[in-house]
Amino acid sequence: CIRDREHIDFLRDLLRNFGADVPIIVCNELHVRCPGTIECWNCRDAPDKAIATLQSVQAEAPNLLSELWSGLFEAWGHRRLARAGSARQVHSNSLLATAHGGMYSYYMFHGGTNFNHFPGRSDIDNHAWITTSHDCDAMISETGALTQKYYAAKLAAGLASNLAGFFAESEPSQISVSSRDPVEIIARRGPLGHLIFVFNRSKRKKADLRLPGGTGLEISFRDCDALALPFNFSPVPGFVIDYTNLSLLGMMPMGVGRLVFLHGARGTNAILSAGGRRFRRKVSAQAQVWFGNFPNLVAVQHATVGQRLAQAGEPAFPPRRVLDQHCHRGLPGHRPPAMPMPAAVTGWCPPPRRRVDFFDDSPV
Repeated sequence: CIRDREHIDFLRDLLRNFGADVPIIVCNELHVRCPGTIECWNCRDAPDKAIATLQSVQAEAPNLLSELWSGLFEAWGHRRLARAGSARQVHSNSLLATAHGGMYSYYMFHGGTNFNHFPGRSDIDNHAWITTSHDCDAMISETGALTQKYYAAKLAAGLASNLAGFFAESEPSQISVSSRDPVEIIARRGPLGHLIFVFNRSKRKKADLRLPGGTGLEISFRDCDALALPFNFSPVPGFVIDYTNLSLLGMMPMGVGRLVFLHGARGTNAILSAGGRRFRRKVSAQAQVWFGNFPNLVAVQHATVGQRLAQAGEPAFPPRRVLDQHCHRGLPGHRPPAMPMPAAVTGWCPPPRRRVDFFDDSPV
């Protein structure tokens, strides 16, 4: 962190004098304010508090988390320093930042190596010498392996990226959503409707919500501790997702309509109300054929010819052995991660080969 006001003002003026006319971002955590710049924040936990701090001094500026830490570096004499946060925490913190109107970059996203004499020393204390490895327990490890944190981050960052326009125009909403269980509820309203973010604040694996109008909904925290539930959400004109206990992942064009991707824990009694009709079915392992090793992803398809809730068939995706050879060659004895890259989570989805009804046809 820079604590020399003269130095940071010099850097700002230098950029302007060289013709830089874009916003200047300062990652200095308010140690020294520099007029004419946008302050950012770095954190591992509590991104909501970091965003509140930024808003208190620059209410009209974007809420930027320049470093949302997925882990930490290793230092000699500081055991397990890198193991700072599980995959569930990375996912929850990412959604928490989004729920509070924040934007973020991961640090580190890809762990690296400090070659030669570049490790250096941290300001943790006078003896925190950084190791050669800068793996940082990151989403992509130092060896290039995709970790559990990678897939957890994809679920959250994919939503923020896919619905970037929605979040840019969204604002906090005060709709009446309640629960008797230990959860935190945050709602945002945007051009397409509402997203209700629910965060687990206990070790329980499920909770009950009470939606506006009195509708009860059971949600599952078995696979993750944060959900983004669409409510009165209209992905295309004339089609409304009234509510669901499945978490939104994103949308993509498909023919004359859009595919809306949601996910829920395997075994969840999925509830979805669309256009005033309520459907239900248990999320099963059959969804795995389309979404790699994410058996909890389902798709809701809408087209102008009608409304249909569907699950699609197997994609033309590179075989697992091809991915293993590409990502893990030259790593004797290293086992690749349990999950290959799921097609839907990368933002790419092939045309389905077959369709079967996913939800029961009869309303309940």
